[in-house]
Amino acid sequence: MCELGERLRRAREEKGLSLKEASARLALKVKVLEALEACRFEELPEPALTRGYLRRYALLLGLDPEPLLALYPLA
Repeated sequence: MCELGERLRRAREEKGLSLKEASARLALKVKVLEALEACRFEELPEPALTRGYLRRYALLLGLDPEPLLALYPLA
């Protein structure tokens, strides 16, 4: 697992949130959060949307989104 996904998963688990609960709060599909946590970026929409999802997910988890966005591959 990559560092980006590991940080997201760890923060979610520390908050006691399931993927289903987090997806409901963000109005995103569970498979989007699963792909973010597993760093399966090829399964996600275009980078601009994915970066928005990543930012919202980080904020939900109480994380600063900027370091996580820096870990997201641009290409």
